[in-house]
Amino acid sequence: MSNVTPISQPGLRERKKQDRLQRIKSAARTLFIERGYDGTTIREIARVADLSAGTIFRYAEDKRDLLFLIFNDDHFSLTEAAFANVDDQATLLEQLVHVFEFYYRYFADQPMLARFVLREMTFYDTGEQAQKINQGRDNIFKGLTQIVAAARIAHKISST
Repeated sequence: MSNVTPISQPGLRERKKQDRLQRIKSAARTLFIERGYDGTTIREIARVADLSAGTIFRYAEDKRDLLFLIFNDDHFSLTEAAFANVDDQATLLEQLVHVFEFYYRYFADQPMLARFVLREMTFYDTGEQAQKINQGRDNIFKGLTQIVAAARIAHKISST
């Protein structure tokens, strides 16, 4: 008899929910890039995702929330990757360039989406996705703070 516990698969309801979420994200990303954030409506996203507009609102409060629903997954993995292999022997400038290179590459690969994310991020402060974007921003600040603190300890920089 094996002591291995079988990995449970998500139920049908959960799989359908994940499928709907993926279709919403895919449709929104495509339309935001093709037509722009301002030129895209929730109704168009629902049509492309083959869902009702009401279903869209189960996953996002409004269009801005939907934009960040798309971005937040990328944002967390991007931040994790950016800070994962910072060379503590490199200069502070080299370390910062290493970190920010991840973000610049991401935004350069998706300039239309980047433009809308950066514009809308400035005034985004309510809703579930706003909390996540703020948490992501805090993660960046914490990572940068650690890099700068380590540079100070290593006497690579000083406060005077």
